[in-house]
Amino acid sequence: EGKRILNVNGAFTEITGYTEEEVVGKPVMMFASQRHAESVFEAIWDEVGRSNIWQGELIGNRKDGSEMYEHVIFMKLLDDGNTHYVTVFSDISERVHYEQKLHHMANHDSLTGLFNRSEILNRIDHAVTLSDRSGKSLAVVFIDLDNFKVINDSLGHDVGDRLLIEVAKLLSRTVRHSDTLGRLGGDEFVILLESLAYEGEELGLLEKLMKIFELPVTVDGRNFAVAASFGVVYYPVSDSSDCNAECLIRKADLAMYRAKELGKNRVAYYNSELEEKIQSQMLVKDQLSNAISNGELNLYLQPKVVLSDGSVHGAEALLKWRRNGREIPPSLFIAIAEEDDLIKKIDRWVLQETIRLCNAMRREGYGDISVAMNVSGRTFSDLQAVTEMLDTIEKSGAARQIEFEITERVLIENLVFASDIIQKIKGAGVRLSLDDFGTGYSSFSYLSRMPFDAIKIDRSFISALHEPKQKVLVEAMIAFSEKLGMHVIAEGIETREQLLWLRDQKCDLGQGLLFSEALPFEGFLKVLGTFRYEG
Repeated sequence: EGKRILNVNGAFTEITGYTEEEVVGKPVMMFASQRHAESVFEAIWDEVGRSNIWQGELIGNRKDGSEMYEHVIFMKLLDDGNTHYVTVFSDISERVHYEQKLHHMANHDSLTGLFNRSEILNRIDHAVTLSDRSGKSLAVVFIDLDNFKVINDSLGHDVGDRLLIEVAKLLSRTVRHSDTLGRLGGDEFVILLESLAYEGEELGLLEKLMKIFELPVTVDGRNFAVAASFGVVYYPVSDSSDCNAECLIRKADLAMYRAKELGKNRVAYYNSELEEKIQSQMLVKDQLSNAISNGELNLYLQPKVVLSDGSVHGAEALLKWRRNGREIPPSLFIAIAEEDDLIKKIDRWVLQETIRLCNAMRREGYGDISVAMNVSGRTFSDLQAVTEMLDTIEKSGAARQIEFEITERVLIENLVFASDIIQKIKGAGVRLSLDDFGTGYSSFSYLSRMPFDAIKIDRSFISALHEPKQKVLVEAMIAFSEKLGMHVIAEGIETREQLLWLRDQKCDLGQGLLFSEALPFEGFLKVLGTFRYEG
């Protein structure tokens, strides 16, 4: 409106950096930030014209070009028929910046700077409301890093935190500007995709997200192979018309767990059948958590036989769960227990029971019979858990009778620190076997560096010995292990033909239904006293 400055005081000069000579006669609007639209000031002057006063907060410019937040009062004064305006303002930038910082802290993850759980939930709820109005769908993507816990537990939380920061940067650079990315906590991330024109529109983004994990993530000059499992849920959801943010997060989480069940490093989508399956698994998990105290778990022992003379060398401890007179297959409950630390509780119970059985065998005069127990990946990857188990064995005096078995999959997933763990186990006088040998990994490349006492050839190879190529593979496994000074145990021997061929190849030990099924302890003691396979 052509309003010009007539006079300023010393405080004005101190705050803005302008001298009186530089501003007198200049337009008042020379200090206005371009972040304010012209309509904002038109409304202000209209209010001053009606009410003689306006006050509020604006953004102004200093002489050096920097912006400042101001609390401003405009007043209209009438002097002998002339209209003048007085402006009083104070610099409130420090207060505003502090409030912005508090707001950022309240809505952003302190580690990665991404939106936190609270803000993600707010934005999903808002997106749901918009979706209901517009009729367009949205998708929530739940991302969980595969095997992050192994890195975090073995190398420390500092390394784990820096890895999460790098992953957050990769995700941020990949998502679109219209997407909302946040971290729920731990290694869990969520992406909100709004206004989808059709279901499947998100596939291009998911492909890009999965590609970022094809290359190693570098932390402090060290490369880590990181993969992720993705769970996706659409809104509206077919089985729930009133699903809010918490509901959508839970359903996307269920889909992510399905992706892990299918082998990790992949995408799975939510459906109602998945909901029913997960609910069933949760029921099993609740019952399993009480199985130990209820006395529902038992250890059965399957004999390991010396193939050259048919004598019993030792046993493998196999876990049995009977509930209400019904036996629940290990293939069901072990997989469920391994989803969280419940498996560590089971491992501790199995160790205590194994020690009890070893002590009982010593009292019966069988102190040279060893018992092998399976150690889960979660326990093996936790140095403290392994140390506690070894301390328990040392106090029991049963170290020479106890053998740990870890699967090849567990070893591969923990190669970063497996050597240290294995040396600790061996240092405690506990024997160590590699189970499921040859099942899909490049085994020979690392086996020569690991001081295992024995390898166990997986039953899938033994059952296929009628195929010439399978025989070649098993021959190579036996010869290689013999050169390294390791015993070889063949699992799943069921026919005399398999036994005779393995004997010819100088395989040391075997177990399987040809010799005996897994037996309760009393039955195993009878076998020790009478059994010798003469086939």
